[in-house]
Amino acid sequence: MAEAVTQSLLQSYPITASELPKTKKISTRLLILVGTPCALLVTIGALGLYGLEKTNASLKTVYEDRAVPAVELGQINALISSSRLHDAQALVNTLPDVAAFSIKPIPTGSMRAKALIPGATDRSGVGR
Repeated sequence: MAEAVTQSLLQSYPITASELPKTKKISTRLLILVGTPCALLVTIGALGLYGLEKTNASLKTVYEDRAVPAVELGQINALISSSRLHDAQALVNTLPDVAAFSIKPIPTGSMRAKALIPGATDRSGVGR
């Protein structure tokens, strides 16, 4: 009975070959099936590399703006501590040659500290 209904429908609505949907070859289907994820993978990878490049550039800026000055501040702190130590030695030792020997490194440390600070001026009066 189902065959009779199918036959009557086919006779009442004839379909030509040009009206049938075109089927793709298996190779084309596989190409689409594999090619689309591969293209997405390459695109996502390229976006990831671009993001890493931007992150590295930002971290380089942070390093140059924050870490390098922190090291220079540490060097300046060490030079100031050294100058204070030499000042204290000069004050404690009342002998003129010991006091002169203790004060001698202070101008050198002051000049090294000024070299680390751009635009620094010498206000201490030492070494003039």
